[in-house]
Amino acid sequence: TYVGVRIVEALLRNKANLNNKLGPILVVCFTNHALDQFLEYIKRLNIDKEEPNVVRVGGRARSEQMRECSLQQQVKNMKARRAVPRDIYKPYSTAVKRLFNIKEKIESADLKVTQRGDRLLPLHALQCYIKPEHLAQLEKLSGHYSDGKQIDIWLEIWHSPSVSTDEEMALKQVKESKESEEKKKFQEEWLANQEDDQGTKKQEEFINVDTEAVIAEDRRLLEGEDIFLIPKESSSPAKEKKKVHAPVTIEKKYKEDRFRWAVVQPQPYERRRAIRRGLNCKPMTEKEADNIKDIHMLALRDKWRLYQYWSHQLIRDNKLKTQHMAEEYLQACRDFEETKHELGLHILQSADIIG
Repeated sequence: TYVGVRIVEALLRNKANLNNKLGPILVVCFTNHALDQFLEYIKRLNIDKEEPNVVRVGGRARSEQMRECSLQQQVKNMKARRAVPRDIYKPYSTAVKRLFNIKEKIESADLKVTQRGDRLLPLHALQCYIKPEHLAQLEKLSGHYSDGKQIDIWLEIWHSPSVSTDEEMALKQVKESKESEEKKKFQEEWLANQEDDQGTKKQEEFINVDTEAVIAEDRRLLEGEDIFLIPKESSSPAKEKKKVHAPVTIEKKYKEDRFRWAVVQPQPYERRRAIRRGLNCKPMTEKEADNIKDIHMLALRDKWRLYQYWSHQLIRDNKLKTQHMAEEYLQACRDFEETKHELGLHILQSADIIG
């Protein structure tokens, strides 16, 4: 170490005589401890009443003095003093701004598909992929209590809270008919009980005598003779054909409030089951979707197929957007690293010693 320090001192003192043709001196050691010790000795040299400009590359510096000489710290100090050369600072600043702009763009982008087991995609997320005439038909389902539920109402997993006049009259008739049936049944039971109380009926007891054929059959069963029965159909899963689960229709139920009829909404487990069955349907093709005129006239299974066509288009576009943004962000990261390396290279070129 002593001889090495004297060689470095001789080179630094003759640097002025070489017309600054001597570049940074590279000092390489096997261990961090040896490097720190060597650089500390060099730092104590007094060359023309100035300390040598030492830059340490790499981590794990155990010396506090060498931590201040690290490349990362020198970059921070140069930025704090605003001493970065303009030809390096401008591209660096542009790369940083671009990086943060793309990051904000990615974070603000609505790329998350919120389709779960108990929730469907809302209409505003799918409207870009729905034909104008189909969108107008869905928007007619909007109401004071059903905003945002147009898709759910159309797929019959959510019922419109409002009860129409025709439904109310039908419900009233059903209620009256049930009340009249219950009243009639009660009267019949009351009359039957009265007749039983007025007189007792004579009951004749009969002894059921088995025929000889039945007795002979029983004996054979007791003696353990083979009885040939018609074999049951095998119910093993391997032999059963795969069942195609059709979409589930949730029955519309009502309850009577004090002043009006109200719709009873389906339970969460009913919704989950209906959505799970519906999402198993195969999406429609673009040609099939274009040939549909009235989406309300479709069968329930075709409604789910059309919904799957819309949602698959959304997922496909989101994947393409995500891929494009990821590539743009990675390119910005590469540009940022290049400008960052330019700043580090400028600091290393201006150093006397690089450890």
